[in-house]
Amino acid sequence: MIKAMSDLASVYHESGRLHDAVTLQESLLKSTKETLGDRDLDTIKASSRLAWTYMGLGRINEAEVLQAAVLKLRREILGEQHPDTISSLDSLGAIYWSSGRLNEAMRLFEEALELDKKILGERHPNTVLVSCNLALVYAALGRLEEAKTLQEHLLKTMKEMFGERHPDTLTSLGNLIGTYDGLGRLKEVHVLQEELLKQRKAVLGERHPETIKSTHVFAISSLKMGKIKESEALCQYSLKQAKEVLGEQHPITIAITKSLAVINHESGKLNDAKELQAKVIEQRKEIQGENYPDVISDSSVLGLIYHSLGMLHEASELLEDALKKAKETVGEGHPVHALAKGVLGLILRDLGHWNKAEILLKETLSTFREMSGDNNPDTIDGINALTCTLRLLERLGEAENLAREAQTLSIEALGNRHPLTLMTSHELAAVLHDLGRLEEALELQNGTLDVIKEVLDERHFRTTKVMLLLARIYVSLQRQHEALNILTTVEPIISEMLGLSHPQYLEYQTIKADYQKME
Repeated sequence: MIKAMSDLASVYHESGRLHDAVTLQESLLKSTKETLGDRDLDTIKASSRLAWTYMGLGRINEAEVLQAAVLKLRREILGEQHPDTISSLDSLGAIYWSSGRLNEAMRLFEEALELDKKILGERHPNTVLVSCNLALVYAALGRLEEAKTLQEHLLKTMKEMFGERHPDTLTSLGNLIGTYDGLGRLKEVHVLQEELLKQRKAVLGERHPETIKSTHVFAISSLKMGKIKESEALCQYSLKQAKEVLGEQHPITIAITKSLAVINHESGKLNDAKELQAKVIEQRKEIQGENYPDVISDSSVLGLIYHSLGMLHEASELLEDALKKAKETVGEGHPVHALAKGVLGLILRDLGHWNKAEILLKETLSTFREMSGDNNPDTIDGINALTCTLRLLERLGEAENLAREAQTLSIEALGNRHPLTLMTSHELAAVLHDLGRLEEALELQNGTLDVIKEVLDERHFRTTKVMLLLARIYVSLQRQHEALNILTTVEPIISEMLGLSHPQYLEYQTIKADYQKME
């Protein structure tokens, strides 16, 4: 009877029916404890399986308590070098990783991998699994080249062991694609993600958690390629599936909600983005606590949304706290710390603290270059942010060099029509304007406006930013009619969409005052 219950629970778990699995497994654990006792190996196995299902449901604290007890008992009963003990090392490492304790997770994975290689051999499934987990932690810690080397070796091994379409092979491919993404290989990543999604639909079905995750990841990839409408549709679909299959509080559901907030920000739906991201932070704090890396990262994203809404003082307060927590939790040089530092740099810049902003943005850019290379969107965006700061500091020669670097890198990585490329062109035009090269600035900014209206729509906050600079260029050229046309068009959009206290509206008023001096 116990074996039949265990087998059925495993079927539920593998098919993604985690709520059914956990009900059965809790009943099974109670029965085995009563029948066999706490220290029986079958009881310990039932505890380990229940811990894994708790993990899948996002009940991380319960999973950690159970799995730590399992590891302790297996060490006492079976010894350090028994395969089940080593498996428990890996499982507890996975829980630490999910709770943001990356260095502790790495140490457990490295210990488990060394033992697995020694006892089971390089090609044993347990050894392969631990290698996968270690590579993911390397990637999470920003050690991307180490992660890539390990993952490429693992994918080759898994194809040989399990075949091209095995779920574990597909998971290995997905992990490698994620590392390629971190290294800035975006076009390659987009093609691979689409293929992986097709494979998972065929092998696992539309509603399996891994398929839902793949749909979500493909949505993010589409966003990075500038396909905002496609990205939004994919993200909304994956969120609907996740809520139905996994529930509102599951980590996958929360991660998809965050991505939809980011997509709303990129599509100019700033209040929708703010509402969603605030909900994400509230949910994650309940499940994981204040200092979990994802919560800190979520705060940085909310700060960026506040920045776009012109809520600079609220954003500054939020990011000061996020940066402090990131330094304490994951340390300097980690992606979560770099994100918080970069967003705070943007906010300080727009609050007029240009020298402080320069220091933060230079450090952020250095981290992104080291972690992800020059062609990654985070690096390009970092160059663009620093360019703007140097322009405000009137270091225009340095600013022009950086602006041209950002534009060239973005065109190569993302193409001429990507929103990030358009913003690098906008920043270059701003530098050219300040250098007095007005005709060059005008030609570049007119071209940028034509494309950004098609890509993002006229009512997007980035489009209005481009329009304001174009109006400023026309004012500097004493071309009153063209300047007035743009100012007349942009004012109602900014006032309605962003409000009269937004920095863009204040900039509009400054340009309008300069225009009126020409009359």
